[in-house]
Amino acid sequence: MEFVAPGAPAAHSPWPIDPGFSGILKKACQGDLVVLVNPVNPTGEEISRDLVFFLGRELFKRGAFLMIDESFQDFIG
Repeated sequence: MEFVAPGAPAAHSPWPIDPGFSGILKKACQGDLVVLVNPVNPTGEEISRDLVFFLGRELFKRGAFLMIDESFQDFIG
């Protein structure tokens, strides 16, 4: 389910995403918000800390934002 402000476009990129997030970074522009769920649902696959920091830095350069949902991180063995 998506809640979007009227007139605000939304896009969904299901897993698997390319390892360097090149597709997201190619489209990201100022004011965009990228939501990253880590660990990935439903696989439980974790995205490395280095890759999360890389994505955050690259989005910052484009004026975009990164929101990370790690609410299930404690359940990873």
